[in-house]
Amino acid sequence: MSNSKLLEQLSGLRQSILKGKAALETEEVEELSNDFSGVFENTVNRKKLLTEEENSELLLAILKAIPSSQLADKLLEDLDAESLYQFCKLLITASGKNELVINEITHELLNLIRNTNWLKKISADEKWHTIIHDLIKSSNYTFGRLFKQRVRDYSEKPLFKVIQGSRFEEYSWNRVNKIVEQYSSSLKSLINDYKTDETHVAFLMENSIEMASLDLACLTSGIKNVMIPANSVPAHISFILNQTKVPIIIASDEKQLARIKSVKNEVPHLKLVVLVKGKSIENWVIPFEKFLSRTGKNEAESKIEPVNIDDLTTIMYTSGTTGDPKGIMFSQMNIVYKRFCRALALPKISDKDRCLAFLPLFHTFGRFLELTGSVFWGAEYCFMENPSVETMIANMNLVKPTIFISIPKKWLQIFEA
Repeated sequence: MSNSKLLEQLSGLRQSILKGKAALETEEVEELSNDFSGVFENTVNRKKLLTEEENSELLLAILKAIPSSQLADKLLEDLDAESLYQFCKLLITASGKNELVINEITHELLNLIRNTNWLKKISADEKWHTIIHDLIKSSNYTFGRLFKQRVRDYSEKPLFKVIQGSRFEEYSWNRVNKIVEQYSSSLKSLINDYKTDETHVAFLMENSIEMASLDLACLTSGIKNVMIPANSVPAHISFILNQTKVPIIIASDEKQLARIKSVKNEVPHLKLVVLVKGKSIENWVIPFEKFLSRTGKNEAESKIEPVNIDDLTTIMYTSGTTGDPKGIMFSQMNIVYKRFCRALALPKISDKDRCLAFLPLFHTFGRFLELTGSVFWGAEYCFMENPSVETMIANMNLVKPTIFISIPKKWLQIFEA
């Protein structure tokens, strides 16, 4: 196909996709799907998509438009897996003046690859596990980039539901994004006041909308956080704070603050506690309202470096039941690539799902499979009020989850109830 013919095809595809599925007849959708597949069907076409600047820009516009067009299911169901795989190989090795656009194309393809129809097609093919890893690494597809894509694609769709008795409050993607940006700005402002080494802030918190949003603020902006189990004894809190030398810790309430107070003299690196709920007279403790008032201060002088896919992102500590707590280090790659691996293993989960979550966010399943998994899939994350069986069943009847992840004991309680 000549380049002018390819340009014409790409322009037509863009116009049709921008109309959306609702504006197209069945025959037009079929034709559109065939044309989209045809773009990737031969080697010459695939190369022209990346070497010709106008082609690259048009392809990027097409890929960005697909999620909101309601056409993704059909386009990816009909797309030939081998043709796209060969295109992905070219993406990884592509370079030159189009590099920024090529990286954006890679990010938009990674956004589409999570589609259920596509995952069912490729989940058994091991080479896709490798190519997805390489696409993430070559384009620096961080969790922050992933999160911003979801905000763009879902905007007013609910991400969080916070249950309160017989009612719940919904938080849309746009609303959560504003909160995350505010928290990130406040954290960066605080961090600028203290000399830090590898880590910036620790969490000693129970599940809440504040904890989830603060964690997303860290994961998306390069702020390295340390997760301390909320049920940690003071000796373990002291051990973790001394090992990580973290200068700032965020505590849920006065109960958690009391544990920190009991070891404050043992942890010289700790300079400040942010108290989410409750009051304190200590000058090294600030209330959450004062923390939020820091938004926007000194951001131009922020010490936070640009985020790289191999950067240390977070450290999660074990409960210490077998001796001193052990810190598990996670990079951006660990977090992002694992989401795709989970999706390949569970290809039926999609943005139509709703998760009722009670596993603690300081637990890897609760934090990564439930919280960042919900972000990855575009699913809803509902905060269970408490893990008692009565509350659990009442919350299930209220929000009607399609996903529930639990330890065997809870399944037995549900069965018995």
